[in-house]
Amino acid sequence: MSLEGLQQAIEAAQQNVMANAGGPFGACLTLADKASFVGANHVVPEIDVTSHAEVNAIRSFIRDKGYSFLGAEEKAALFSSCECCPMCMAMALTVGVSEIVYANTREDADAIGFSDNIQYKFLRKNPTAKIIFAEEAEDILNRNQADFLIFDANDDLITASQDGAPEDLGLASVSGVRKACQSLQKFWLPEGFYIVARKIPHPMGLVAADWAKVLRPDDEAEIVPYQLICATHDYETPILTDKNGKALPLDNAEMIYNVIAGKEKPAAVIRRTEDKEMRKQALDTFHLFAHKVRNNNAEAY
Repeated sequence: MSLEGLQQAIEAAQQNVMANAGGPFGACLTLADKASFVGANHVVPEIDVTSHAEVNAIRSFIRDKGYSFLGAEEKAALFSSCECCPMCMAMALTVGVSEIVYANTREDADAIGFSDNIQYKFLRKNPTAKIIFAEEAEDILNRNQADFLIFDANDDLITASQDGAPEDLGLASVSGVRKACQSLQKFWLPEGFYIVARKIPHPMGLVAADWAKVLRPDDEAEIVPYQLICATHDYETPILTDKNGKALPLDNAEMIYNVIAGKEKPAAVIRRTEDKEMRKQALDTFHLFAHKVRNNNAEAY
């Protein structure tokens, strides 16, 4: 396999750091027809906890092509300057990426202050076991004509989402977290915020909420039970579209939770590049970012 996509991902990360445009992460989605879609981390400038490099590369593909399901014939490969966080992994597996190739590891990310590795450990502990299930949640959701609500510590409604945007894979949880961050102009939501959802959020949405610190106030904490209330034990269903515009509901949330927790093998091939020069370039980008943060020339997230 050509590593041109990985080189593009690393260069996107480098350019992002040099321009102070976000975190030291880049990604490139390539298809069999040679089309490629590059993304970089823009969490801070866009005030969007989901604006990770891999997510942005996939969103670029969705906006350009007009569909979101990658069939096996597309041989979609996702190249990333760093191992995917659980949110990006969930999105890549949901849309049907066939192969994921990365340079830096989650341990490398942890070393410069990014908590991807901690999130993987957290997700191995069955976070859905901490959810409160309450029948009255259904009434609250129906009154607000929504499937996903975020309230503040005073029980005031911050955001309501019913249908997720196509670039959010039709997930109300993902769109809801993004809307809350935009509404408050914060990518870390204040303490005491909580979620009321019709279904158990898809892992992409659950991890987005965790990045926004709705579920856990800090990296070492467990989910505080009151912060996630669900009306049913069903899982949220992403709605993808194929090349013909046909809607494809995917009942895959539980499977992806299990993949992220290491309980099931993913359908995609996931591997770290063996190219030492590319590993060095990616790691040097991390070190440059860490240096800029120490000198107050970049914001870590």
